[in-house]
Amino acid sequence: MNISEKISTFCIELVEKENKLDEKTKIHFIYAVDHIIRNIVFYIIFVLILWGVATLNKEVAILSIINFIGFYFMRINYGGYHLSSAKVCFAITIIIPLISGVIASLVTIPSVLVIIINILLVGTIIKCGIVEHPNKKLPEKMKKRLTKRGHITLVLFLLIQCLCLNYPHVLTAIALTAIITIIDLNLGRIYNFKEVYDSH
Repeated sequence: MNISEKISTFCIELVEKENKLDEKTKIHFIYAVDHIIRNIVFYIIFVLILWGVATLNKEVAILSIINFIGFYFMRINYGGYHLSSAKVCFAITIIIPLISGVIASLVTIPSVLVIIINILLVGTIIKCGIVEHPNKKLPEKMKKRLTKRGHITLVLFLLIQCLCLNYPHVLTAIALTAIITIIDLNLGRIYNFKEVYDSH
């Protein structure tokens, strides 16, 4: 049991002094508290790292933030590949935006290539749709909601790039977000197919 789960269990014990909770509610409660604590810890560490990077190079920090925000909104709507280790996922989610920020500060992607990348992104989203966690299937109603929200996010994502045509380094950071999303969705789709295939 990790620290966040211990805190969740402790909170349940406090709540149960007043009201008895059924097993399903306990599981949901533990998951919710664990999720909140993990997110708080992640953002604190990410902000501290970005603050450290900003003291060395503000441009890299800003481009990393742009890359992270873009990927975050794509990920929460369309899903993607789910690593088995939360710690590895945690580390990669911090490292990739920082690497993208460094790349975007050093080089720029030509506008024609950005258009091609975005065509591939739209095609990948149409092909893959919502990529679920293999062990946490979503109800159809939730899928429809995420798809609608995801398409709105995608349109905004493309429009923002149009507004950034005169800012090549920012455009590159966003294009790198698109590349990461394409890889993430395809890896998730392949992994889910493997899981289904192995189970038969």
